Amino acid sequence: MDKKQKTILTVDEQIQHLQQKGVKFEKMSVKNAKEYLTLHNNYFKLASYRKNFPKHPGGPHAGTYIDLDFAMLKDLSIIDMYLRYTLLQMALDIEHFA
Repeated sequence: MDKKQKTILTVDEQIQHLQQKGVKFEKMSVKNAKEYLTLHNNYFKLASYRKNFPKHPGGPHAGTYIDLDFAMLKDLSIIDMYLRYTLLQMALDIEHFA
């Protein structure tokens, strides 16, 4: 069975792809988003958070996200990181004291 491989996108193409999906860059500029994607995060991980947001059900914007800004994805990514670090530390402490 052939699996369709995902194309590796440049940071500019990643931004363009997010814009096509309806992600806005109002709370965080495109320039800052490029910097964040380049230095701090993995695009596929960050983009996966968009699935938690509603899409337009119909009309001219059908299938695009409703009021989703890149800054919101960034915030979720940071919250997820802190949660993972906290849970890891808790698991290690529980294992140690068990």
